[in-house]
Amino acid sequence: MSRSTEGVLAELLEQLAEARDATEASALVLERALEESGIERGIAVIRADSQLRGTGVGVPERICHAFIGAAGDPESPAYIDFYSGGSWKQKSIIAASFCGFAGAVILPIGNGRTSPIGAIVLEAAFEDERT
Repeated sequence: MSRSTEGVLAELLEQLAEARDATEASALVLERALEESGIERGIAVIRADSQLRGTGVGVPERICHAFIGAAGDPESPAYIDFYSGGSWKQKSIIAASFCGFAGAVILPIGNGRTSPIGAIVLEAAFEDERT
């Protein structure tokens, strides 16, 4: 990890510690991801109290709410099962279609030692064949 990455993470962790709730925390993570990537549209969801909470930037509110609801509904094709370890690439394709993005990348939010606690959906082309 480079010093600049460590600095970004330290700053973000400091901001997250002051977040009032999961929705505000998801907004902080999403804004930083968009800023660092140069991407303009995305949605972030975080599991809180056995529900998904989240926010979007550059995405109509009705689509954000619909996606957040669908991502937490096991009956929906857009459901994000954080425990399954399934293909993030497949989830990205479904999320892109659901949100009206040309393409999407889903980035899990977590520390790498446990199941992800959330995810960021960014409007972007997916080119990483490792997942």
